[in-house]
Amino acid sequence: MSITVNDLRSTKFGLRNPSGFTTNGDLQAFVVNDLKLLLSAINGVSGSTFFKQASYTIGAPGLAGCDYNFTSAANANEQSIQLGATTIIPSASPIQSIKYQTLATLVGGTETSDIGNTSGGDEYISSIDMSALNTIGSAGSFPAVNGASSVYFSATPSANWNTLSLWKVKVTIYYIDGTVAP
Repeated sequence: MSITVNDLRSTKFGLRNPSGFTTNGDLQAFVVNDLKLLLSAINGVSGSTFFKQASYTIGAPGLAGCDYNFTSAANANEQSIQLGATTIIPSASPIQSIKYQTLATLVGGTETSDIGNTSGGDEYISSIDMSALNTIGSAGSFPAVNGASSVYFSATPSANWNTLSLWKVKVTIYYIDGTVAP
């Protein structure tokens, strides 16, 4: 959606006699229409061109309803999952924010998670315990990556993977798509 100054009624305040607004409600209606128009234009841009997001759910071994699951193993070794199973951040597309939330409590132990651009890496978020329900956090300062980039979610449990259950985490990555011309 494209708007111009001529579309905004509030730009004509100087041309209108102040006594023409009989109540505060009249003035408010005059301005609210313009705010709705501006928000619609902004949402149209952010929703379809430059600002993108990618969300994934990661779960304990065997948990249904997840995009990815950790592998059931008789060890407590770190495991990494490449979100999107490919490079999800296009070249010249800076990450703006990464948000994480625990949707289901880890049963059978605790864990430490990292989020990075390499398997086992912590370039984006380092050493967080996401074991408890509704653990929510985000980060917003990221190293510049010139080429296309992967995002990995890695976790190291306190007990063997094959003894853990129920844990479910959602990770959302927000970025500016550098492949879309303004």
